Amino acid sequence: MDINSYLENATVWRERFAMVKGRLVTGSEQAQDALYGILQPFVYRRYVDFQAVGALRELKAKIQTEVRRQNLARNIKLGQGGIREVEFIAQVFQLIRGGTDEVLQQRGTWPILQSISELGLLPENVVTELLSCYEFLRDLEHRIQALRDEQTQTLPVDDIDLDRLALSAGRESADDLLAKLSSVRSRVQQHFSNLISEANEPQEGDKHLPFYQSWQAGEVQAPVVSDALSEALLAFRNS
Repeated sequence: MDINSYLENATVWRERFAMVKGRLVTGSEQAQDALYGILQPFVYRRYVDFQAVGALRELKAKIQTEVRRQNLARNIKLGQGGIREVEFIAQVFQLIRGGTDEVLQQRGTWPILQSISELGLLPENVVTELLSCYEFLRDLEHRIQALRDEQTQTLPVDDIDLDRLALSAGRESADDLLAKLSSVRSRVQQHFSNLISEANEPQEGDKHLPFYQSWQAGEVQAPVVSDALSEALLAFRNS
């Protein structure tokens, strides 16, 4: 495998994603500086890394497939429109532009999103919405963990716990909290779907999207394919 093929490999990109958030926690200051000197050019390429787009699109598709297959609807971190999707958006710009815009080499989703706005890489209103959604989701994550003093990001199923969660978050009821959460996740998922998407990839609101998602997730078993699904896939492939 030549170096360009290696660097475009999705496994390598997962490693780079991990290193974006990694912190050196041991060793002398001199040793840490030496290691960072090795890792920094691997994580942040010295030019605008458009070669990353294909690998990042593949990672994005894997995340979407994982969410559907593992039924993560109640997980506000890993589920659709959750914390991970906001962080993915920030990290995409770090990996593509971090080598030329060094301000993107810092850690933390909040400052990265703010820098993305200042650099004009995303519209200001989009970043403002993402920051607001991220703040809500992280606050809710901490409140979920406080219920049972557990390291979890999954909404409780017990009605009493849901009521306690809503009360702690200042919402009128569990239904009110869940409605707010649904709105937040929908907005995050929309921005996530629009990120490095294929030109002909169906987006939120497209009538063909549910059929496309089933096909992408491997849930469609040939030769038993409904007429509606056949029509949808044909429309997608010919678009």
